Amino acid sequence: MIPRLIRNPAVVALAVLALLGVVAANWAIGVSVEDQGFSWSGAPTEAQLWEVRLTRIANMVPGPAALLAVVAALGILVVGSATERSRQRSTRTMSAAGSARNGAATTVPNSSSSIADALASAPISMSTERE
Repeated sequence: MIPRLIRNPAVVALAVLALLGVVAANWAIGVSVEDQGFSWSGAPTEAQLWEVRLTRIANMVPGPAALLAVVAALGILVVGSATERSRQRSTRTMSAAGSARNGAATTVPNSSSSIADALASAPISMSTERE
């Protein structure tokens, strides 16, 4: 099943998004942990301002990045489940077609005749007159 999932482009894209989320969350947490505050006398230099901007951006990233990683991992599970279900369904269809081709009797339950019988026995009144 794993090789089949790896060939699925949706799974590859979700795996890349999950890895991106993990890397972004780790980067942002690392920047936030290394932050020692900012203090300077006089006007800050451009490098100091970029450091402040980077820290503010890093403070916003961990939550959405972790959410992205979790949702992408759940997406991989959903795609894997749907792929497995469709594979089982196609295997059942092919085995039924193969047994019919080989001359074996395959019975498919058909309830349409019983529904028709039930509807025929129950009279349906469609009167538009009001009493």
